[in-house]
Amino acid sequence: MARRWARLSAVGLSAALLAAACGTGADVDTTERDARGRIVAAGRVGTLVLRQGDCFREPAGEVVTRVEGVPCGRPHDGQVVATFELAAGDDEAWPGTDALTAGVTGRCLDLAVEAIGDPARTAGLSLAAYVPDADSWDAGDRGVVCWVRAADGSPLSGDVLSAGA
Repeated sequence: MARRWARLSAVGLSAALLAAACGTGADVDTTERDARGRIVAAGRVGTLVLRQGDCFREPAGEVVTRVEGVPCGRPHDGQVVATFELAAGDDEAWPGTDALTAGVTGRCLDLAVEAIGDPARTAGLSLAAYVPDADSWDAGDRGVVCWVRAADGSPLSGDVLSAGA
């Protein structure tokens, strides 16, 4: 599955839609979380169980099944701004990366702007999303994970969803 990139002109965010799979490790979470659900000790987090606010380091590769969840105060590659389920029936054939990309880009952008709040805080960020690949889709995965990263590829530090970021 190739990575797909599409530039968006709103709010300074660009978008990248990436394939995620429900294979081995996609539903694991070995992080330690506080009472509010924030990661306080690093561990593996599957793409199927990432939560809004999770900060993570992304592994190399075309298809991602899990990331390293880290506290947002540590350097990280991305932070989840929203998750949602596609409203497709379980018996529908996988629509393909292009159709999924077209279908989720606008919604991820809207949810990211809502989650981050102040448009000035989106400067220098790139919007990305994990979408199901064909195998994951066939297994019933309809989840989308929208996340942000630094547009220049440098590590993020801090919580982009927090007003103090």
